[in-house]
Amino acid sequence: MAWACVMPEELSIVPRGLVCLANLNTRQHPVHRSIWELLDKERANAPLRYRLVDIDEQYPRSKAKRATYEWYVPKGILKTNWMHKHLHLVPSLIVIFFELDWNDSLFKDKQIELKNKIDMVRTNLDARAAAISVVLLQNKNSFPTVDDVYSSERDQMANTLCNYFDIPKRSLCVLPVLPQPDNLSAWIDRLEQTFIESSQNYYTNEIRRVKKHKETLNNITHQLLHIRHQFKVGFFSELKQDIPSAVKSYKNAYSYLTENARIHDTNILEMKIIAGFLTYKICRISFELSQPVEAINHFRRHADIFKSKIGPTDLVFEHKAWLSKQFQTFGDLFTRCPLAIQTQHPGFYYQEAAYQSMARKQIAQTCRRIEQADFDPSEFLKATEFFGQRPWRQHHQSMEISDAQKEREAIAALRDAESRVNHSELIISLLVQAINHFKKHSSNRMKLYLMYDLAEEYVSSKNYDTALNYYNHIVQAYRTEHWWPILEAILPAALKCAYLSVNLPDWIRFSLEILNPNINLSIQVKTQTQTNLENLIIKNIVPQVESSISSIDEQWKAIPKKQTIPIDADTFKGLLECKVYFTHEAVSVDSEITLQVALNEENFVSPIHKLTKNELREELKLFRQDNDSIGNNLHNTLLNNNDNDDDDDADDIEFRTYQSTKRSICCDQYTCSFKGSFCTIS
Repeated sequence: MAWACVMPEELSIVPRGLVCLANLNTRQHPVHRSIWELLDKERANAPLRYRLVDIDEQYPRSKAKRATYEWYVPKGILKTNWMHKHLHLVPSLIVIFFELDWNDSLFKDKQIELKNKIDMVRTNLDARAAAISVVLLQNKNSFPTVDDVYSSERDQMANTLCNYFDIPKRSLCVLPVLPQPDNLSAWIDRLEQTFIESSQNYYTNEIRRVKKHKETLNNITHQLLHIRHQFKVGFFSELKQDIPSAVKSYKNAYSYLTENARIHDTNILEMKIIAGFLTYKICRISFELSQPVEAINHFRRHADIFKSKIGPTDLVFEHKAWLSKQFQTFGDLFTRCPLAIQTQHPGFYYQEAAYQSMARKQIAQTCRRIEQADFDPSEFLKATEFFGQRPWRQHHQSMEISDAQKEREAIAALRDAESRVNHSELIISLLVQAINHFKKHSSNRMKLYLMYDLAEEYVSSKNYDTALNYYNHIVQAYRTEHWWPILEAILPAALKCAYLSVNLPDWIRFSLEILNPNINLSIQVKTQTQTNLENLIIKNIVPQVESSISSIDEQWKAIPKKQTIPIDADTFKGLLECKVYFTHEAVSVDSEITLQVALNEENFVSPIHKLTKNELREELKLFRQDNDSIGNNLHNTLLNNNDNDDDDDADDIEFRTYQSTKRSICCDQYTCSFKGSFCTIS
């Protein structure tokens, strides 16, 4: 389900302090545009994220802070909009750019104008503690050197402005960039250092505020707040670029959740969702710090802890969906790590994610769709205020279900939604990623193993042609290496797939593979396979399978009756043996000769069909249409022999042994190798 697999985009973003830049007109002023481009350029490990805003930008309003949490009962752990709000909406610093020279003739008027802008920003912040900085864009000609920025007079004017604007002195900066910027990059670097300091001070104060609240909590009614506050401290520490403190807070939150918090059926989804968030944060930071062992160990412990915490029995598919998402997400994180080895790489986690999705798919097959109902199923699928909560009982922390009827309707709606999920698409995507990683790390055996799973999933999704391509690749690989026991398990599925895709050449190849003496399938399976093969070739009878499909059978009947099918001789090595005989001990140069072709039937499970003279005459007439010289010779020779013999069975072809020098035999569909097929010898 979407809410069981939730992994918000904000979680994957590396947190950086948000700084809003106001009063920059990047469209009309080249200098403003240059400043913005230098600040916003992509840099590795950039500590700040910049955002252009209007001077009258509205910011999220701050809620009234509680004096005490003694009687407060939390409604949930983490709001769905909290991370987005602090990443993209709530700034740590607002920088107001304003063109003002110390010797400007309209200095007083512009000073008042700037004060009005600052007051507007303060009003819109609505008591939030974000810092405000002012950058004065001035004429560079008034600065003889880079180091000699302020004279005593200008320093006094700056102090006056700071007092007038009610900002600290470090929050007033001067940027000499007019009329054209010179060495702007160096000035921007120095300017950014002041931004970083102000931003980190803001997040330090936020951390102190959260910790102060944490001290007043108790361990009975405020368990959710303990987890929430530790998560917030970790998140603010990341925004502050204090990574060690961040990972410590995330680990504390995870430990409290798994060891102290009460987990029951009514809140288990919320607990698992938040535990997944914390695990993601811990593992991502561990990988970034080049500590893959730490990340792997934590994730294994996380999977072991929650694998058995299933939840309501009617919603087991949710648990499988959540587990699959956990393994997939860890695989995504592991992909960024350059230290993967053959025995430990992302492919194993994508594989497990695929298997959990397969289990989910199997469970979902028991879910019934709602065709008609007295309630609206969409009412139970709406977004929630807190991550992991149920739409029909938000803010509900009791272990008891207050409305049993609504709970039954909600579960029916969830099962209905699950029945409409395209599970095969999810599974195929995960298996493809796993195969790519096993291929990258030269794990050919595992690659083939997963390709079989992928082929089965394509069959399940009715994409038979793609599945058949994988089966062909797998069968060829295992045949080449003589893995007969593995082929025994694969060939029946491959043969069925060839039937479903109405692919005659592959169906014949797989049938011959099954009849190979090295394949130890039951005598019943081999007999049925040979019977189907002979019936199709000789009598044009559709193959008999366990669960035939009428539309597929009709497509088989529509196959052209005569066609030439090349068969790789490796397919029937050990099964079909053939010899070519000369009919005379000596022949003259440039004379026409007659060849006899003999096939052996000893390795077949039952005697194969032999041609009577009338059947042979008919087949040779058809074969002669190909204008093959050898075919004409055989046609003339065999039809002239025993022409007056009335016994139709007197001229049956003898089956002996032969190994093709070309490793391929050209077979007529209905004569194939069992009815006197002809091989061109050169």
